Amino acid sequence: MRYCDLHPDVLRWSYEPVEIPYRDPLSDRQKLYIPDFLVTFAKSGGGGTSTKLIEIKPIKEALKEKAQTGKDALLTLRNNAKWKAAMSWAMRRGIDFVCWTEAQMFAGGDNIPDRKHPIRPERVMAQIKKANPKASRAKAPTKRAASGDSRTRGNRTAKVSTVRRTARVGRTRKR
Repeated sequence: MRYCDLHPDVLRWSYEPVEIPYRDPLSDRQKLYIPDFLVTFAKSGGGGTSTKLIEIKPIKEALKEKAQTGKDALLTLRNNAKWKAAMSWAMRRGIDFVCWTEAQMFAGGDNIPDRKHPIRPERVMAQIKKANPKASRAKAPTKRAASGDSRTRGNRTAKVSTVRRTARVGRTRKR
């Protein structure tokens, strides 16, 4: 924000200006992406203006080669889907979309080394799907304490005991 306030070529800027729908590749759901900045610059030499939609991300979440963990690798997949939607949204409006990392923002930011053994987000996704297949997402049976009386309400069981009583189904409070 300080950059936008102090840069002489910035005519106007806004923070989190738009919501862009995109398909999340991890959950396969429609979600909203909100870029960080929309900045209008005066072109050098007085030749009009240019507008940029700017996203700021750590380099480990922007580039697959710089990912430090499996979670970072998955975030690169999600971010690429967001940026693809943002690029098409910006192109339809005549705006440039850019993603800045510490490499573009700070001196020496491009000296971050790559991982020796790169993380492959495809393998991480396969491990997640293998551990949590959609078919096994059925409700787990409710746990019951060793003592006390049980009452059934619909398809849920409420536990009544001498130590605690049920205020609402699923919630307990101490006496």
